[in-house]
Amino acid sequence: MRKKLNIFCSWGFIAGLALLLINDHVLKQTFNNWVTGKLSDIAGLFIFPIFFSAFIPKYKKHIYWITALGFIWWKSPLSEGFIALWNSSPLFNISRVVDLTDLFALLILPVSFFYLRSFKEKKITLSPVPLIVLSSIAFFATSRSHHIPMYYRYDLPYSKEELLRRLNAIATEDKQLPISIHIENSNYVQNQNGDSMMYYVSGYKEFRDTFYTKSGSIDTVSVYQIPQKDTAYISGNMLYYEMDVKKYFQEKPKDYCNSVIAKLEITGNAWGSTIKLLGFDTYNCFGIFDDKSQADEIFRMQKVIEKKLKKK
Repeated sequence: MRKKLNIFCSWGFIAGLALLLINDHVLKQTFNNWVTGKLSDIAGLFIFPIFFSAFIPKYKKHIYWITALGFIWWKSPLSEGFIALWNSSPLFNISRVVDLTDLFALLILPVSFFYLRSFKEKKITLSPVPLIVLSSIAFFATSRSHHIPMYYRYDLPYSKEELLRRLNAIATEDKQLPISIHIENSNYVQNQNGDSMMYYVSGYKEFRDTFYTKSGSIDTVSVYQIPQKDTAYISGNMLYYEMDVKKYFQEKPKDYCNSVIAKLEITGNAWGSTIKLLGFDTYNCFGIFDDKSQADEIFRMQKVIEKKLKKK
């Protein structure tokens, strides 16, 4: 087994891993263009099947086929059902962008397979263990999420009922779920960073993913039941609200942001109400929420929200 693991210490594997890490954590934040978007896919597809083939070399051909089919599935709309199901669990959230031009990266797989087969035990004198651990981290870090803690308070001169009416007017405009305080009507729970978010689900939509064997016969049919949410409830005064990035933040041409969710605490009575902005969860955001622009982006978002709450 130790001989097989020496592939982790080879120049090709180390170069692929280094490119993946540098691109994800340096180049994307600095440039974030078409090239950096494709480099992660190319580097990842080069080292991913090598990684698993080192542990189960008997099935390396199967691993390469599974990698190719899995990448096609992941980059297609077919994976939406799985992502929605996963993100409804108590585990961490995942996300990706559907871009079929990413499939060009599959051309690196034959190169990777040839490299694996031609590897002749020439290696750098290193232990493979740190590289194995680093590779595992790199595979999970490609689709990144980030929590931005903060505190901002809005004290409003109208009732909680009126605040809810205004929030729902904004939600309708933003094409978000209507918001309700009547949590006794909820029938579905979803975890969001340790908070239990409550929804009313009117039904479930079924998604099917079919996987085939090499001979063309059906190997596995996976069925996902995706909840169709109709209403979001303020749970324990907490509400997570997905922001329309282009509306609330000032994107630049080089910026990209898949999703921004605001964590809100909403309190009040018949004489007044308060919204506390407690932070943001960002998903696959590059440039827009870096250290230089974060304060400007949040300030702009606050001003847009203030105007909307006053208008409604």
